Amino acid sequence: MNRIKQIRLLFSLLGVMLIGVAIAFLRIADLGTDPFSTLNLGIHSLTGIRFGTLNILSNLVGLIIVFFTARRFIGLGTVLSILLVGNISDWVLALFQSQFGDVSSFWLRLLLAVIGIVVVAMGASLYIAADLGVSPVDALPIILEEKSNGKISFRVARVTLDVLYTVLGFSFGATVGISTVITSFFLGPLMHFFRTRFQRAFDRFNAPSSTIH
Repeated sequence: MNRIKQIRLLFSLLGVMLIGVAIAFLRIADLGTDPFSTLNLGIHSLTGIRFGTLNILSNLVGLIIVFFTARRFIGLGTVLSILLVGNISDWVLALFQSQFGDVSSFWLRLLLAVIGIVVVAMGASLYIAADLGVSPVDALPIILEEKSNGKISFRVARVTLDVLYTVLGFSFGATVGISTVITSFFLGPLMHFFRTRFQRAFDRFNAPSSTIH
């Protein structure tokens, strides 16, 4: 594995870890979570199945769609995301609660929620830009943008899917709060903001290597 691929792997792993930690922050804040987590938490409330396990199962369903429509999005980053995000979230949540218990201060919960929203957007954008494959939930809006020849933008596709996940999660019994509303409508644009900047950074980093070959 050359140096560029090693760096991409590092940033893909870092992005996945950031997402897991950010989702844990949103769960600790208890003001709602990102839409896809809301869906999984709703299923959790119905079945009692652990969040980390549900995150794997629901992503595997999405993986089938991606496999038959745009399998180029499947890579090592996809595997890392599917296996690690939910389990990291469960681990950070359990560690935090064992050390500090529940957070009672509304302002601290709000701060954790804001940090969680920003960090989940950064993490998702970072490992998308690393270009080693992405999770199905992050690949689907990109696929919709490409299949529509740009008629459906990434931001519109992401917001539409996020609202769908939120509605389903809420109908299954998940808590919907201010964080859910914010991420449903603004996570897509926020990801777009970080994604374009991370992509430019990777493009600049790769540019010198293209002259060597």
